[in-house]
Amino acid sequence: MYFFLAISFKIEFFACGLTSVNRDLVLFGIEDFSISNGTSEPSLTVLVSKGKTYEEKAHDPFRMCCDERTSPFQFQLEYLPDEQCFFILSPFDIVKAERRDYDDHIEYLINKKKFDEAIQAFEKPPNNNERSKRYTKQIVYRAYVKSLMDANETEKAVKLFPSVYTTSQEWAEQILIFIQRNELDIIAPNIPISTPQLDPTTYEKVLQTYLTQKKYEKLKELLIKWPSDIYNLTTMDQLIRLQMDDERTAKALLECSAIIAEKQGNVSKTLDIYLKMGNIQIFQLITRKNLYEEILPHIETLMSIDKNVR
Repeated sequence: MYFFLAISFKIEFFACGLTSVNRDLVLFGIEDFSISNGTSEPSLTVLVSKGKTYEEKAHDPFRMCCDERTSPFQFQLEYLPDEQCFFILSPFDIVKAERRDYDDHIEYLINKKKFDEAIQAFEKPPNNNERSKRYTKQIVYRAYVKSLMDANETEKAVKLFPSVYTTSQEWAEQILIFIQRNELDIIAPNIPISTPQLDPTTYEKVLQTYLTQKKYEKLKELLIKWPSDIYNLTTMDQLIRLQMDDERTAKALLECSAIIAEKQGNVSKTLDIYLKMGNIQIFQLITRKNLYEEILPHIETLMSIDKNVR
């Protein structure tokens, strides 16, 4: 019988025992060993075949009696296929290791911060008998979001919020946190307007924050994007008017006021604002609202606006 070297790979511990389960390898090892200090914490590692190499599937350190006084050559690993379990033997101790359930596997992936694999494991179990009993999709995503937030990967975390936060209260709490961190720009594009629809005061808080911070372009974007029935138009119009008393020349504020007026059904007010500003948005408004009769007294002004655009 002839053999050839099919696979070679490195391990980061001292191997003291090896067996196979289906196509996976199970290694018993210790992290370190010296004559003066003895052995360090032993562990069981499961390696899964990936083409011409093996990747770690699970790694579980544990303690054995007097393991620090045991040399690597005194350990022994035995596998009982019928029982689906392992025994680790030493001169001082015997330890039994049993197969993890599927929840343990998902927990391991989460602890190793392998969240994409954890999500895939949850959504696509090997069979119906191995579906998770302790974990939900929301729990896995919540752990992922926490890890990203801790690593300051805020933008990536926010994109996962819809899979984590499903109630108006949860979203309100997160929005407040981002406002306090002066990171409203990151979460604002992802704020839901339905499923769930938030309390009107939450939307107003976001709009007021942009108004207070004088981020008028951001304010205008949300006024255009958000439906008019999810916040109080009158309240926002009043706040914008108060701000305009201090900054009468703020072009973006005038545009915000025009947008709110149109949402309130006060098209004539919107028309007047655009006329006074010489804003090219007036032509879209005329077409959108069929204002051809209303513009007859303002033909000369409209021609001037059109000329300036050209």
